[in-house]
Amino acid sequence: MKIVSVIATTALLSLGTLSAVAQDDTQTQGSGADSAFSVIDQNGDGSINKDEAKNSGISDRRFESMDSDGDGEVTQSEYEGQGSGSGWQ
Repeated sequence: MKIVSVIATTALLSLGTLSAVAQDDTQTQGSGADSAFSVIDQNGDGSINKDEAKNSGISDRRFESMDSDGDGEVTQSEYEGQGSGSGWQ
């Protein structure tokens, strides 16, 4: 009987751990656009500069079309305004 109790307790603790990991994973994933933006924004400053774009394979022409205010940086809102980041390259 003691072995069954130990096994049941271990199983319950394992399920609790898996649930916590799964919950944490869904909170950090974000949308596809958020994830792609974060990868391109290599220094994490909240905008994509020309060097970061170039390092990600984005052409100068495409970068300029995304930079709607012409300040030399693409913000996340500018990025998302282009179909959630689709067609960047």
